[in-house]
Amino acid sequence: MIESTKVGWSVFGIDANEERVTRLNQADSYIEDVSNEELRGALESGRVKFSSSSEIVAESDIVIFCLPTPTLNHEPDLSILLDAIKEYAPYFRDGVLIISESSSYPGTLRDKIMPLCEAVRGNKVFHYGHAPERVDPGNKKWTNRKTPRIISVIDSKSMGRMREFYSSICNELIEVKSPEIAEASKMFENSFRQVNIALVTEFARYCNKVGIPADLVLEAASTKPFGFMKFNYGIGVGGHCIPVDPVFLLDHARSNGANLDIIQLSNEINQEQPRYVFDRMKKVLGQKIAESRVLVVGLSYKPNTSDLRESPSIELLQLIISEGIEVYWYDPMCNQKIEVPSGSPEDRYDIGIVTVIHDGFDYSQILDSCSMILDCTHKIPLAKNVTRL
Repeated sequence: MIESTKVGWSVFGIDANEERVTRLNQADSYIEDVSNEELRGALESGRVKFSSSSEIVAESDIVIFCLPTPTLNHEPDLSILLDAIKEYAPYFRDGVLIISESSSYPGTLRDKIMPLCEAVRGNKVFHYGHAPERVDPGNKKWTNRKTPRIISVIDSKSMGRMREFYSSICNELIEVKSPEIAEASKMFENSFRQVNIALVTEFARYCNKVGIPADLVLEAASTKPFGFMKFNYGIGVGGHCIPVDPVFLLDHARSNGANLDIIQLSNEINQEQPRYVFDRMKKVLGQKIAESRVLVVGLSYKPNTSDLRESPSIELLQLIISEGIEVYWYDPMCNQKIEVPSGSPEDRYDIGIVTVIHDGFDYSQILDSCSMILDCTHKIPLAKNVTRL
């Protein structure tokens, strides 16, 4: 959105949450990759306005849906996206280009979104496109502008408008023949990561069993200049994409009589990882588990973000609590309310489980407060009291 205003587009931002709308109109950004200064500049330019009103859609030539598509009870849940389509479709103007950026299984645009729009179209003409988002929170190198963007349309006549818009905010466009190809590519991108993370995670468990340092094995393997891509293991996978998109792809495959057993197995391996870390913690603590004070260092699902969505660190906290063990957390980037009490360098802990380390913060005091450390990040210098996952 902000990038669009910088190149001259006038943008309406719509959110049903009025508190968020108020904050944004006051240049108070809750989005990590958008600073208050950037937001203030966009507002002062007069090219952006935030609202919770559905009717503002009627003023737009292009309507982009970038809503969450989570899982519910480990099943795909499109309700947030489709409910929004139903609400806004009656206000679409003649000739509007409707774009979905939300991640979902192949056929979502054609089979789910289009029928809802066509039902209220009347004599108006609607155009449709899909451009799956590619966002890596906290990544300063691969921004929206620098990351190649896949674009697709239902009607080839609409490609010119898709090209016009996305070329103004992205340096490189990848045009594919159908929305189904674009949708499937996003599902596969994150399934690829899920599968490879599961492979290295299970391999690291094997290395621990046989007494081989897995991190040194990965360093050695990654010197191969061809045919190998290094993935790291840790507390598990989190965020909106890696734990979610493979579930959408798996569900779509099953509904069409196909098998993706490797994705199913990978999901299970990565979902088990917080439990594996918990069991390793108990092994390090030995016999004094019940009386121990535990500190989990890192709550977000990855470094350099405060995003807690699907965070395996949160699941680890819950596992420790379920055993009746006294537990605290420390994360200098976390500004959200957590029911578990936060830790302090002034206190003492029997073990610190380091799950996420953010750049630019000094962790020395909080780590010095831990008698033992279980390092899941491979970033803590080895010492007598440090055990690596």
